[in-house]
Amino acid sequence: MHHITVGGGAEPVDPTLTDTLRREVREEIGGELEWAVPVHVVVERHPGLVRMQHVFAARLGRWDFALRSGPEFDEPSNGRYTPVHVPLTPEAVRATALEPRRLRDFAAEHMDLLRAWAAFPSAPGSPFPGGPAVSRDGAA
Repeated sequence: MHHITVGGGAEPVDPTLTDTLRREVREEIGGELEWAVPVHVVVERHPGLVRMQHVFAARLGRWDFALRSGPEFDEPSNGRYTPVHVPLTPEAVRATALEPRRLRDFAAEHMDLLRAWAAFPSAPGSPFPGGPAVSRDGAA
């Protein structure tokens, strides 16, 4: 068993990556975000494929799992989608089977910052000059 965060691909109805995140949060957990800030990009290289996952720090204003509507729930072979609360400590994050591992490592390494941001009523500025931090994995 492994854990994943809310996410998915951009669609034509999404003018920005933040709009993609907001739509995915509505679809997957029936939630609304108060704010979201891009903080990281996970780059995975595979033969003939480069996959980029844009990671946001976000504040969830409300959610109702009964309102989820994503297409992933229509196929039982996709597994179960059950919310899991993970305490905001490096030890708790490292103890989860969060995928991709580069995301888990980034979250654990920056937990003090992420925990401090949880108190912001509006979006804080990015601590990464020139854009989000980047981690790379896989073959070139």
